[in-house]
Amino acid sequence: MSEHIATIRWKRTTESFGYDDYNRTHSWAFDNGLVIQAAAAPAFRGDPACLDPEEAFVAS
Repeated sequence: MSEHIATIRWKRTTESFGYDDYNRTHSWAFDNGLVIQAAAAPAFRGDPACLDPEEAFVAS
């Protein structure tokens, strides 16, 4: 069985952690050096310029 490693990074950018306030953008860093900017789907206040994790799952 192969081993896969990824590091997920998210940084809180607002004092408030309310639904309308917090940043949903995060990065995925893989052991080959690839880094992907991801965020929640736009319908859930994510950045539409970033990869939606649910879409990435479907593509896998």
